[in-house]
Amino acid sequence: MRRRLFLICIVAVACGVSAPTSSAFSLYRTQGSAEIELRAGAGVAKIRFRGTFIGYVARGRIVATNNVTVTGSEARRRVSPTLVAYRGTELRFKVFNSAGRWRLQLSGRGISAGGFVRGCMTLNAFDVGPTGWYRIQSADFKRWPRQVTTYKLGLGC
Repeated sequence: MRRRLFLICIVAVACGVSAPTSSAFSLYRTQGSAEIELRAGAGVAKIRFRGTFIGYVARGRIVATNNVTVTGSEARRRVSPTLVAYRGTELRFKVFNSAGRWRLQLSGRGISAGGFVRGCMTLNAFDVGPTGWYRIQSADFKRWPRQVTTYKLGLGC
């Protein structure tokens, strides 16, 4: 419960810093969204559509739309007119509800993230080693699946 409260506080503070005071609290929660959290994941996570989502990849790659802020990359390459790939260690990303539609693909080890998202999430853990944990609208964490599994978040895609 403390972790959930801590995550909500971080998102609220981040929104308050980046948004005008009058709309600061309306930005962190998208209508029809689901609260999700990824912890110590190893594999591939694809998340898309709308909402506020912040996180970290200890070592790996992030492919994101232009409206997602990514820091800490050692290498950056434009994949398409709307997508940019980042590689490195200690990659951090953030996207807020006000950014419109977005897409993220997180690959690697040490994937930790959380937020309020309306859309879809696909998880696929590596075949060997620890898989990591996730939760959607629940206090209980589950292990990442070792086969491609897609989840509807809130009102969905």
